[in-house]
Amino acid sequence: MALARPDRVYTLAFICTLGSVLGGLFGYALGYFLAPFALDMLKWMGQPDALNNFQHLFNQWGTWVILLKGATPIPYKLVTIPAGLAQFSLGAFIATSVITRGVRFYLTAYLLKRFGPQARDLMDKRLNSVMIGVALLIVFGIVIMKFI
Repeated sequence: MALARPDRVYTLAFICTLGSVLGGLFGYALGYFLAPFALDMLKWMGQPDALNNFQHLFNQWGTWVILLKGATPIPYKLVTIPAGLAQFSLGAFIATSVITRGVRFYLTAYLLKRFGPQARDLMDKRLNSVMIGVALLIVFGIVIMKFI
């Protein structure tokens, strides 16, 4: 659609960002409201503290998990449902979702508007590799900062 209507790429990016964040909120709600079911399952499996441990880890690293997800081809729903399950801060979830999804859609819009079909071909071939490299650099930076 962006190639067909380059004059509307940023409107399309806004619609995609809004739709993605709203979908993320649905995933968050699923995780949040299914937490009692998850807790029962963990107790049944002999791991009654697993949810608390998961919540602690997600609360400590959740912002980075959501932001890094935007730099990788990992499906967004694999972050939204656990965020709700861990009862991660809803405000932080929305803010990081807007940032990560917005960057992804607006960057795509910019590249398509600026370079046209050549950008699409390049993104199809190399974007996931580049984004995984960026994510690894961010993780490496976090690890270095943690030990300094």
